[in-house]
Amino acid sequence: CEHTTHTAWRRGGKMDAQSPFVDMDPALSGQSGNMLAPSVGNSPRRHGAGLRQRRPGGMEEHETRSPLQEVAEKVKRLDFHPKTKPSTVKKTGAGGVVTVVATLIILYLMISEWSDYRTVTTEDIVFVDVNRGGEEIKVYLDITFDHIPCLALSLDVVDKDGEQQDEVSLHIVRSRLTHQGQVVGHVQQGVRGSEAVEGPGFTPDADYCGSCYDVAQFLEAGTCCNTCLDLKRAYIKYGFDVQVAEQSEQCLRSRPAAESYKQLEGCRIHGHLEIKKSKGNFHVAAGRSTTSAHASHKHHVHRLDKKTLAEFNTSHSISRLHFGKPFPGVEYPLQGVHHAEDGLSQVKYLINIVPTVYEYANGNQIETYQYQATMHRLPVDVTSGHYPLPGVFFMYDFSELRIKYTEQSQYFSTFFTRVCAVVGGVFVVIGLVYNGFVYAYERATGRRMEGFGGGFGSGLLGMDRLSASA
Repeated sequence: CEHTTHTAWRRGGKMDAQSPFVDMDPALSGQSGNMLAPSVGNSPRRHGAGLRQRRPGGMEEHETRSPLQEVAEKVKRLDFHPKTKPSTVKKTGAGGVVTVVATLIILYLMISEWSDYRTVTTEDIVFVDVNRGGEEIKVYLDITFDHIPCLALSLDVVDKDGEQQDEVSLHIVRSRLTHQGQVVGHVQQGVRGSEAVEGPGFTPDADYCGSCYDVAQFLEAGTCCNTCLDLKRAYIKYGFDVQVAEQSEQCLRSRPAAESYKQLEGCRIHGHLEIKKSKGNFHVAAGRSTTSAHASHKHHVHRLDKKTLAEFNTSHSISRLHFGKPFPGVEYPLQGVHHAEDGLSQVKYLINIVPTVYEYANGNQIETYQYQATMHRLPVDVTSGHYPLPGVFFMYDFSELRIKYTEQSQYFSTFFTRVCAVVGGVFVVIGLVYNGFVYAYERATGRRMEGFGGGFGSGLLGMDRLSASA
């Protein structure tokens, strides 16, 4: 009878590294423990039964990997963060305190980063303004005179040559004020000069139709000019001299009497006017404005009785003054200015206007203006032979430069990168400080540092590695 003998040499229950044989099931050898014994096989099992040939990776010979398992194995080798067994780490109370401190620091820095991410910044550039004329600019004005009635004030626009601009569009409301600042009436002004305010005392008949004089030929038949305001608007529309209209019945009738000036009232002038983009001035001054024509030039003058004028003073407050629409962050230097006087004076505000373009983060743009201003004051003595015109003058000129502001917001990718840097940086720095402190203590004392709450180890943020003994 022929048979095959299989022998396994085992020491301490493990296969001898020098044995040329494979491991065999202990049930076949009939041996256990540390004995060294051969096993002679006369087993009723089939030849090779119970034998398992081991491969280095722990895979049995008859097992094969699928392509998916091969890919998973390769991906596993790319793990840069190998895991530590729970038995090799220890959490400490001191490490927990450090973790809480690090977490609070991270939260504070993340809130700061979020605030920066939501903040819109502006970038400005300066370049030459090539558009130097032809535009009309809206000027928004709100100025209050405490001791001059509306009937004694005139709002006018004058160009750099001193000529009054009759074609300027005005959208101004005059509000009569008591000394306590209460409004007692409103009058709208659509053309220049104090004559835009109709004087009291005239009530036309039902069939009254005032003549339109020189402009009647351009108007429809039956058109009436019942007030000085209607007549002046018609003269301006068709290019006639407004000074001719001032001698009409309507304007002579509308001139206020000297007694009406003596009413102890104030006046608030507010609204907007449109000026050309060129050097000039607009002013609010006492007296009735008119133009004195000469052979080669014209003069803009105001007429008012000296005795009546001496009863006023030019104290005023500017609540609003800007050119064009406001934009975020702009400051207007004359808004909120209050100038007090005991008598009459001529106050000049020299204004340098800078054209400005503001571009929002969404790409929308507005063209507007900002300015800087300087004030000059001249006292007025009406008893002298010659004196400056009392009032408030806004002398403006335009800069040759233009400023463009562009809103800029932070990209989300930048915010995300900075948050990652905050989190990683805090953990690294806190870990270095923590480990350095523990290392210095142990070097100085020669013993392991004991902390509160169960040990103070040398790990990072409460996770202390323990050396495993073989």
